[in-house]
Amino acid sequence: MIPMEKLSDYVHKSSLSQLDKLLLILAVEHTKPKQIGEIRNIGRNAGLVKIYKWNIPDALTKSRDKAIHLPKGWIIKGPGKDRVRNIINVLEIPKTEETLIGTYVDKKRIVELKNIKCHYDLTRLVQMLYELDDASSRNNYISVIMLVRAILDHVPPLFGNKNFLEFANNYNGGRSFKESMVRLQESCRKIADSYLHGQIRTKESLPNRIQINFSNDIDLLLSEIIRINSQ
Repeated sequence: MIPMEKLSDYVHKSSLSQLDKLLLILAVEHTKPKQIGEIRNIGRNAGLVKIYKWNIPDALTKSRDKAIHLPKGWIIKGPGKDRVRNIINVLEIPKTEETLIGTYVDKKRIVELKNIKCHYDLTRLVQMLYELDDASSRNNYISVIMLVRAILDHVPPLFGNKNFLEFANNYNGGRSFKESMVRLQESCRKIADSYLHGQIRTKESLPNRIQINFSNDIDLLLSEIIRINSQ
């Protein structure tokens, strides 16, 4: 996933956690398991002088399935690869573009929301959108779907409705818009409720990026909020 010569460009970014840097190391020759000593050597060669002081087994064990320990060493798994891709995408974007591109919310929408004049205070909506995008960038999928559900509960008064069900069924936004809003009401809300209200079971299934991806529908909702408040 990552050529060795690029590793040093990434691991010195102050925004990265210790786990992020370890995942980047595991992403070098990512199909090859690595013992702790090899991980330290790769990090040292990339300029991570203090890596010898890190408790690497503890950090990787707590990585939420981003990495797994095999008999031949540690290897990066699917969620870890997703995290590495997100890191690289952010680091490779020029600074002029970085603030405008999100992993779940187009940040141009957030800028537009912050600039419109509205009878309602949009401060909490804007903050939820920031937190939604941050949760998505960190692959915190349960947090993502719960924040989307919270946004659905938060915005109906902007359209003169008491709740999102009333809004989805009655708002005159055209057929395609209605279909997207009904999808948010029916599919998104049910998925969110299953994680929000479900009690512990003997076996669990965790959400993935595909399951919680309602970003297109959310973008359509935000664009309509912006449109009706820009007239």
